[in-house]
Amino acid sequence: MSRVSSEREPAPRRLPLSRTYQNLRVLGLTGPAAGGKSFLLGIFREMGAAAIEADAVYKDLVLPGSPLLSRIDEAFPGVVTADGLDRAELSARVFGDPNDLLRLNAVVHPSLGDAVARAAGEGAASGNRRVVIEAAVLFEIGADGLCDEVWFVDCPPEERIRRLRVGRGWDEERARRVVVGQGGMSEIKGRCGRVVDGSAPKEALVQLAKEWISQP
Repeated sequence: MSRVSSEREPAPRRLPLSRTYQNLRVLGLTGPAAGGKSFLLGIFREMGAAAIEADAVYKDLVLPGSPLLSRIDEAFPGVVTADGLDRAELSARVFGDPNDLLRLNAVVHPSLGDAVARAAGEGAASGNRRVVIEAAVLFEIGADGLCDEVWFVDCPPEERIRRLRVGRGWDEERARRVVVGQGGMSEIKGRCGRVVDGSAPKEALVQLAKEWISQP
């Protein structure tokens, strides 16, 4: 099988939304699974920012009957059932084969990038002057281009394993395999303007969010 990476088109470069909307600031949050980015997004949401969660956008894109679900079904027969996408089966299949993961990304990322861009644009068009986009694949789908700044949210590996076990009900082996497999994401981290400790006390994260929200 040829490597899909050589066949993929790069994610389109998008212009920062702040160039279109006056006084708008857009923040991107990325990082590994269970690093704390969703928790931080929730803090921004409570402060009134338009919060865009890429995983929620993805779930809407793969609802039964959707074009993206049909493309996934064509690429990976057996992962779509009468109830919709079997995400556990799809994950088990692609995370065991790097080429399959690349192939899935080639199918999903263009649609996800477009949908996240639309959602962020709608948040800005609604009059909200603060938009926060949370996505583990922020750079891969080109959503970093929408942002004025990107933060990398992470916490120690053992804490991430604990969170995956408690929050998602995973066993130790599965949680550890995901954490080890993602590694330190050093390349992505190096492209971010700030590294945030996702295991910091909530009060510290709230203060960090307040500082960003209050910037002119």
